[in-house]
Amino acid sequence: MADAGRVDRPAGESTQDVIQALRTAHQHQVQLNVLADQKANINIGFTLFFIP
Repeated sequence: MADAGRVDRPAGESTQDVIQALRTAHQHQVQLNVLADQKANINIGFTLFFIP
């Protein structure tokens, strides 16, 4: 018995969906890493400016 809401797709489309999902997750992770690096650099800059 087939699922009523399921749409069968070719295997290639399913693979492309997985690739797109992984690519999107990787892009988000890279973006978070860039923001973390920027925040760390700002903190280092403030520390070097105010501590001496």
